[in-house]
Amino acid sequence: MSKWVPQDERAFVASIIFPGALIGHVAASYLAHPLMQLAGWEAMLSFALRRMTWIRCLGRRISAAFHSGLVLLAILDISRYIHLSYLPYVCMWIFALIFGFASYILVARGFCSIKFIRKFSTSFAAVGSSLCIILIAYSGCNAVLATFWMFLGMMVLGAYYSGVMINMLDMNPNYAGTMIGVVDNIAINSVLLLPMTDQMWWDDVRKNGYPTNWKNGLFPTEALIGENGETVFKPRRDAETSEDKL
Repeated sequence: MSKWVPQDERAFVASIIFPGALIGHVAASYLAHPLMQLAGWEAMLSFALRRMTWIRCLGRRISAAFHSGLVLLAILDISRYIHLSYLPYVCMWIFALIFGFASYILVARGFCSIKFIRKFSTSFAAVGSSLCIILIAYSGCNAVLATFWMFLGMMVLGAYYSGVMINMLDMNPNYAGTMIGVVDNIAINSVLLLPMTDQMWWDDVRKNGYPTNWKNGLFPTEALIGENGETVFKPRRDAETSEDKL
């Protein structure tokens, strides 16, 4: 994309290419139930064999005994709730296409600059999803309202594909693939810390109960995400080069 897609069209093209991974999530969620009906739930384990290394390394470090709440998985009616698993990804995919096309139109007609589109897209996705997470926490026991905020939070994340997701293509087209690989690996590896952090949180909750006004802790966290989620252009990309003319 950094070579054959013009800079002012990358938001729209990226919204078509990158969200293709979301279709995989939708297909996996939709096909899980019929596959389990045909081959049994044990067949699903074959898709998780590549994760066995991490399960072996982290499983017992997270908890010495598995929580009894896992029994609920055995009685959960997947066919009843399967749509709640894939519909957020569908909303995100559709919104990414609409947002990417709108970004292209705004830039093509001169209403705003490419730099503004990149920064606005990233900020909109970061701030919008952060607000939805906070509103989920304040939804109480209203399952419908909490589900609505979850869907909306996932949907606005589609704006990322017109912003920070293509930032590497703008910053350094010649090494965009390498930079994306490095950044994505750092992000993926950081996820390995989440199970241990989550277990430490719940251990503290079991001993001391929920902290007073624990929901207020979401505000500085989401403010930090929103503040650091903006994308910037390198000054050297502002200058016109012979490659840009071609």
